[in-house]
Amino acid sequence: TVLMTEGRPLTEADVFAPGARWQNFVTARAVAEIRRQLPAYPAPPRRDVYENATKPHLWLVTENALVLVLPPQSITGWSYADPPDGLEVAIPWTDLREYLNPNAPAPIRPAV
Repeated sequence: TVLMTEGRPLTEADVFAPGARWQNFVTARAVAEIRRQLPAYPAPPRRDVYENATKPHLWLVTENALVLVLPPQSITGWSYADPPDGLEVAIPWTDLREYLNPNAPAPIRPAV
């Protein structure tokens, strides 16, 4: 993901306020959503999800949500084919409101 206004890779500071402790919130939401989407799969180890969910190069910034693109092979016990359609977790900006950087270089504004 690239910050188009500056032509550089997006960083966590571009999205989240310093000291906001967003990592645990994002990880917990991702684990819960993975379990909801894939009830037949073993629960993903939290540390695997954390390691991926906190990497800006695995994020898509959309108008409505921060989308985490999680490589299935990065989840212990899963392979490239698990799940067959890949794995994405969308967290709405409204749910991230308290963690967002109010001085972000490009506007990310949670809808009401």
